[in-house]
Amino acid sequence: MYTGYLSICPSLQVATLSGHSEKVMLLLQFGQHILSIGAEGRLLVWPACGSESGAQVEPVGELLFRNTFTPTCLMHPDTYLNKVSFSALQFLLLLLLVV
Repeated sequence: MYTGYLSICPSLQVATLSGHSEKVMLLLQFGQHILSIGAEGRLLVWPACGSESGAQVEPVGELLFRNTFTPTCLMHPDTYLNKVSFSALQFLLLLLLVV
């Protein structure tokens, strides 16, 4: 199990995010959430705020990509409300509506 630490400065641990079974490859802060994609092809959605300092934070959403879609980049275009764009190693693009 891979564990990540959110921190504002090196000496202050804000929260612990654990849930990926392999290394975290991509991270994106998206509104009130943090999106992370692990090497296993799983997207986890985390709350970006609202937890106590040093608390263990559980994911609030999950999406498993198929083997035919290996994410290489994710972004939130400014003009696309509630949408996240993914590119893949297989030269594919995916646009998801996040609600």
